[in-house]
Amino acid sequence: MKLLSFASLSLALTFATSVSAGEWTWDWCSKDVTCNNDGDCINKGDCFDLADGLHNNVHCGSGVWPHSCYAEYTI
Repeated sequence: MKLLSFASLSLALTFATSVSAGEWTWDWCSKDVTCNNDGDCINKGDCFDLADGLHNNVHCGSGVWPHSCYAEYTI
């Protein structure tokens, strides 16, 4: 299980750091929020701004961080 978690983290970090201008990427946001659904992230913190003001680009939970907020956006 730890190997899978490490592999998931490595893949996520590779994706997040290997994009060029105009491409979609993501980043953690509202780091002080413990979320249970996307709405928890949209309504609090910096996620909505990071997601270019698009509700559909704000999400809760990912892999080993099921209660963490993240937002998708273009560079």
